[in-house]
Amino acid sequence: IGADRHDTGMESWPIFDDTLHLFVAPSHPLLMRTTLSTRDLVGETFVLREAGSATRDLALQTLAKHSIVPVRVIEFEGNEAVKRAVAADMGIGVLSDHTLAVDYRAGEVVQLPCAEWECRRQFRVLHRHDRMLARAEQAFLDLLGRVPPAVTERES
Repeated sequence: IGADRHDTGMESWPIFDDTLHLFVAPSHPLLMRTTLSTRDLVGETFVLREAGSATRDLALQTLAKHSIVPVRVIEFEGNEAVKRAVAADMGIGVLSDHTLAVDYRAGEVVQLPCAEWECRRQFRVLHRHDRMLARAEQAFLDLLGRVPPAVTERES
């Protein structure tokens, strides 16, 4: 998951870091600027994931840190729909760099360079306290190389 959950019946631990990027269609007017500030994002339309999405929540929190409240938000369920809408020049998107690499290479969208934009999170694995890991789950976590000692000790 892309956000830490504070659930007493669950434990979580980070497996990798993630960065959310601002991205636009190659024809977006903001790309014409030589430098871009978060203040330049004021008044822009944002294309975001659906309500309840950790990606959307983090994007809105980061905008709020810069005192930016989007004047208009277009929301879609799923990363692909967001990318297609941004490629169609419907607004500025915010998604994980992991989901954008292919689209960047294809030239369908481009990263919007903004030095002040810093939007990072950690992806986490969740595990129920009252449940032992199956062998396949344990193998997957071993492959990730990020198994907390408490989980493997209970398995023994």
